[in-house]
Amino acid sequence: METTDSLPLTLIIITPDKRMPDILSDSITLPVRDNKNGKNGGSYGIRKGHISCLIALGEGEITAKAQSCVVFTKPCKSGIAELNRDTVTLTLTE
Repeated sequence: METTDSLPLTLIIITPDKRMPDILSDSITLPVRDNKNGKNGGSYGIRKGHISCLIALGEGEITAKAQSCVVFTKPCKSGIAELNRDTVTLTLTE
């Protein structure tokens, strides 16, 4: 069984009010913003080794799982996600 110390992803969430405690997980799902025509939104999944990227967040749920169990969930209205070296940093606007 995997311990939380060996989980490959770190989720950092920064809100306008505070930085939340880091969350360790093996997969993260983010809500993706629709384009200007209201199409192509949905969700975006991240696992260990994912390429670095920036993601515009849309309205929906942020979910982190460890060993197929949900360890964290938070509603999101908008923000930016930055993925770099298995660390996902979310800067939420609300």
